[in-house]
Amino acid sequence: MTSRALSQESLLGLELGHYRIVEKIGAGGMGEVYRAEDEHLDREVAIKVLPRGMLSDELARKRFHTEARALSQLNHQNIATIYDCDSHEGIDFLVMEYIAGETLSRKLEGGPLAQHETLSLGLQLAEALVAAHGHGIIHRDLKPANLMLTPEGNLKVLDFGLAKLRKPLDGISATTATGDSLSEAGTTVAKGSSETKGLAGTLPYMAPEQLLGDEVDARTDIHAVGAVLYEMATGSRPFPEAEASVIGAILRRVPVPPASLNPAVSTELERLIERCLEKDPKDRPQSAVELTTELKRLVPSTAMPAARVGKEAIGLRQIRVLAILSAIVLVFGLALYFVGIKARFWEQREPNIRSLAVLPLANLSGDPEQDYFADGITEELITDLAQVKALRVISRTSVMRYKTNNQSVPEIGRELKVDAVVEGSVQRSGNRVRITAQLIQTSTDRHLWAETFERDLKDVLSLRDEVASAIARKIKIEITPQDRARLGRTQSVIPEAYVAYLKGKHLADRMDPDSLKKAIEFFGLAVEKDPNYAVAWAALAHADFLLSFKLEVPPSDRFIPAMNRAMELDDSLAEAHMVFADVTFHTRWNWTEGLEEFRHATELDPGSIDAQQHYALGLWQLGRFDAAVQEMKRALQIDPLSPGVNLSYASVLRDAHQDGQAIEQYKRTIELEPGYSPPYWELGFLYEDLGRRNDAAQAYAKFESLGAYGREHTNELELALRSGSLREYWQKKLKILLQDAERQYVGPMRFATFFVRLGDKDNAMKYLEQAYQQRNPQLTWVKSQRSWDLLRSDPRFIDLLHRMNFPE
Repeated sequence: MTSRALSQESLLGLELGHYRIVEKIGAGGMGEVYRAEDEHLDREVAIKVLPRGMLSDELARKRFHTEARALSQLNHQNIATIYDCDSHEGIDFLVMEYIAGETLSRKLEGGPLAQHETLSLGLQLAEALVAAHGHGIIHRDLKPANLMLTPEGNLKVLDFGLAKLRKPLDGISATTATGDSLSEAGTTVAKGSSETKGLAGTLPYMAPEQLLGDEVDARTDIHAVGAVLYEMATGSRPFPEAEASVIGAILRRVPVPPASLNPAVSTELERLIERCLEKDPKDRPQSAVELTTELKRLVPSTAMPAARVGKEAIGLRQIRVLAILSAIVLVFGLALYFVGIKARFWEQREPNIRSLAVLPLANLSGDPEQDYFADGITEELITDLAQVKALRVISRTSVMRYKTNNQSVPEIGRELKVDAVVEGSVQRSGNRVRITAQLIQTSTDRHLWAETFERDLKDVLSLRDEVASAIARKIKIEITPQDRARLGRTQSVIPEAYVAYLKGKHLADRMDPDSLKKAIEFFGLAVEKDPNYAVAWAALAHADFLLSFKLEVPPSDRFIPAMNRAMELDDSLAEAHMVFADVTFHTRWNWTEGLEEFRHATELDPGSIDAQQHYALGLWQLGRFDAAVQEMKRALQIDPLSPGVNLSYASVLRDAHQDGQAIEQYKRTIELEPGYSPPYWELGFLYEDLGRRNDAAQAYAKFESLGAYGREHTNELELALRSGSLREYWQKKLKILLQDAERQYVGPMRFATFFVRLGDKDNAMKYLEQAYQQRNPQLTWVKSQRSWDLLRSDPRFIDLLHRMNFPE
């Protein structure tokens, strides 16, 4: 019998206990649904059968039965009743109430519903959710196809196969995650125009938090109710875009107001629908109870006498007819008037796109652990497009803030000063990669292009090149032979090596020592899997160098072989030249060659913010402030919202003695990311140098409150600052540093900084000399930073600069 059960056709006529299968009537979130006869009670029932592929999956079977137990608690007139759950000769099945009628999706094929019917059905749906949420169950897949309408006009919610168990907060309101999908077995499904593995739900009805893989709660179902209400009221989905475009629409765009599509929709209903569809869950009705109350409040407003309804409807129809006729006459007249005018005045001109941003691609795996893959593809697509020199492409740091930000495309365009954005999704299934991308003009929010690309993971470089080239062709940007050479990387990759590289990049971008150590391990794994992977060799060398820089440890030659191997494999690789420039400049103090390598890296990769910023920093360290300011401005064009780039620009202005501009730039950096502590530290230096002691104390106090010290040290330092004594502050800082040095290595440049702030020239020079002997990378700042002005006339300091071969 078990072998028979594995054949779909054999289920027809099969008896599962005392249930006889009659016909297949559909497929739920996690199983096929059949009409059957209950031979004991002589009634029709619906039977949901666990899919054949999951019969050997004990976890799936367990969750299937968990669904039955959870749903059997729901006894509500608007929810299909669960009668039984059983197994018969290897087949797991759920027995439910059989409901005659039609689905809401079928009814909507005839167009929008009258407002009283929309409100009636919407109220029944909301009341069903009150019951479900009260038992800690979130549906997650509400849509017209899952809502059955009886001949009497009653609504029944079907298919809780993608539901999620929750512990309710305050009975029915937003909830916290404590359970798994009721019938989920590893991966659930996001259904759009095609089956898209990874996300639980159906794309056009999903809330932004579902798409982003964030936690879902009762408000997620309320968003879906808003989408259903919208469709009942207008006959159209809130976001009718094609699959390649619908994700970006849900995340960033506001639906067309319902009344624009159906003038019969009341202002009150329109407002409620728009509230349900808010991007941020906290802006929606906070529970199904609240939504029910709102819908009940609207129901009486539609119950006006029939005669009045008829008169008002006739009046409205007359007005609409007159308006439409007037518009037709006007358009016809204009058409006649402009006959013979050249077609170019009628054609919509192609947008002139010279700058764009690639917004973070959505991770459609359904697994937040796979974020590194979507983020990595986003960053590499940015890199690919930036190879086109005539196109300004915003760097990764600035666009990543929009990953969890639901700003509209025009707002993003204004902030980044770009003509267009690219948005879309990445889906990885095994060794297959699928990218959907769309191009949107920021000034008009107009979709210019959308397409889906799919390749094997080993061909991911070709896939990225195909996407980037398609975008470049669409915007008609000039691609030079040099651009094409940089863009056209079509070699295959070893999938395991590529995945390890992306994981390493994801960690290295955090820039803290612990993450860099882990990144080095992944880069090492990447080159172990593929010894000819030039980019991974360069990333390994760069992460190793950055780690020594962050820890202020004496640089070793450990990363030199990796750097050399990268350049040997691909001498056109900007990343490899960047590492060579860093080593040459910061540890060998060969200023001319190092600076030239930084500049060369900017030519090899015009869109590299690292190359551009390091070139600017090199000019700054050599005291060439005018040139450094200009190069930092170019860096800001690439990465305008990066706190790090904005901070560097502020510090260049400070050391160039453009104090007013520097202060404003520090404040702008703080506005960008108030929790980022370095700007307060650097601003405190400037205030202290200007004699603005109170301002300096406030800046240092804010830095300490955001710092890594324990609360005991923070309190001690804040107490010193409140006393108004900066000297006491620096003394306590030095005391803590000495204590740290007893437990771990502390670089000499930190000691030198504290001593110079205390006016102790001898000890400051002592530690600068130690840094010289160690060839500490951070010593390269001594020529340009005004923090060292106290030592400028000291013969020992002058001698140090000479020994470091700094130009006059």
